[in-house]
Amino acid sequence: MRRISVVVNKNWEVEPALNAMSSKLRPANLSFPTWLNSPKDGKNQMNSPRAVYQLDGPTPLQVIIWCIQDLMNPLKSSSSSEEKFRVLPNVLASDVPDLVIAVGTACYPDKLVSRNGKVVIGSQFFLHNGHPDNPESNFNTADFDKLLPSNVSGGFFDLLTPDWRTRSVANFLPVPNTPSTAEILADQKFVSVGTLNVTNYTEYPTADPASLNAFNNLQSGFIAPSLETTHGIIRLSSNKPTIFISGIVNRMTMLNQEASPAQDYIGAFNAGITIANLLQVILQSTYTGTW
Repeated sequence: MRRISVVVNKNWEVEPALNAMSSKLRPANLSFPTWLNSPKDGKNQMNSPRAVYQLDGPTPLQVIIWCIQDLMNPLKSSSSSEEKFRVLPNVLASDVPDLVIAVGTACYPDKLVSRNGKVVIGSQFFLHNGHPDNPESNFNTADFDKLLPSNVSGGFFDLLTPDWRTRSVANFLPVPNTPSTAEILADQKFVSVGTLNVTNYTEYPTADPASLNAFNNLQSGFIAPSLETTHGIIRLSSNKPTIFISGIVNRMTMLNQEASPAQDYIGAFNAGITIANLLQVILQSTYTGTW
């Protein structure tokens, strides 16, 4: 049996993702979770998963769904990169996963072009320190401003065919603010750019462009269609193959104008629909290579 750890950032992201994964919109062969500890009110603190799936098929799977915010010290900022990294490595080490999936909402790193409502899947990561010496989050790593290359095989991404993407977006919901067409953008070479150590949302209009500029300065030639806070922390917390799934909810610097509660809910919901369909294609696949 293979094991997948799905790690979702915030409480308000895991709830809609699990809603999608456990509703009638999930694929027909995706059974209901054997363990479901949801919904919660956002103030819940626990050391147990939100959900566990035991899935039978050609490739039997155990899927463990975690919410980082559940694990964190409630006296710390829920946006603290430092606190996220404190709690995650031990959790993922105990899971012993074959694949880690980092999940959350994100912005598309462009001020003009909207990808709102789309979902992005990739496997490369770039981390930038958005607020050095922040007393609420002083996470430091030698991996800042470096590209963390994919540790996932190309064979895994071959499962995400155009037909699979078309079927998966059939149950996407449209976001209310500056929507784009329903679509899954997936490529092994896609990069998630992370703005770390920012705990005050008013800093993002300057911190996010600084992170994108730092990535562009690498002149790597790779595309970065996701800009957020946590995927890279999850990647650093385990040496296991890791992909990211980003529900795009706003354009860069347009957080206040576009990322409403409804917008965020739908972005995370569409990410949950994507996870459910990803589990289905993995379950049905005869692929036995290394993820």
